[in-house]
Amino acid sequence: MLNRFHRTNNDAADELIADGLAADKTTLLDIFAAVDHMRFAAYVLPFRDAATGQLRSNVSLDDIWNVYSFDRKLRLMSADALARIEVAVRAMIIRHYTDFNPDPFAYTDCGNLPKISKSAHQSLLDNVERAAKKNLLSAALPELWIALEIVPFGTLTYFFEGLPTSVQEKISNTFHTT
Repeated sequence: MLNRFHRTNNDAADELIADGLAADKTTLLDIFAAVDHMRFAAYVLPFRDAATGQLRSNVSLDDIWNVYSFDRKLRLMSADALARIEVAVRAMIIRHYTDFNPDPFAYTDCGNLPKISKSAHQSLLDNVERAAKKNLLSAALPELWIALEIVPFGTLTYFFEGLPTSVQEKISNTFHTT
C-alpha cells in the first residue's frame, strides 16, 4: 500500500482506481487539483467496506462527488444562515441598548454594563480597540453601533453578559417564537 501521508495526486488516483473506483484518471486528477486528494479521501470513507477498508463494488466517482457537492452546498447554506443570525443579533443588541442608554459612548463606562467585572469590561474595550485599529478607524473606541459591528462575534458575549437583565430580556424576547 502507498504511504497515505506522502503521496502525489497521481499516486492517490492510481490507488483509488486500483481499489475499484469507477473513474477516469484525468477527471479524478482534475478534481484533486481543485479539492486535494487528502480532503477527497474523507468523502471516500463512507464508500469503503468497514471490515476490509476496500471500496464497495460499483462505486463511481459521481457517487463520491455527489456527497462532496451536497456537503459543500450544506456548508454554504449553514454559513449564510449563521451570518444572518449574527447580523440580527448585533442589530438587536445595538437597538435595545441604545433604547436603554442613548449615549453612543456609554459602553466605555463599566458602570453602564453592570453585570460584568471590571476585567471583563476591560477585555471588551481592548477587543474594540483592536478591531478599530484593524479597521483603520481614527477613534480607538468608536460609537457603540460601530464598535459592535466591527468586533468579533465572540466579543459580543462580553457586552451581552454585562447588559442589565431587562435589556437582555428584551433582546432575547426578540428572538423568542411560540
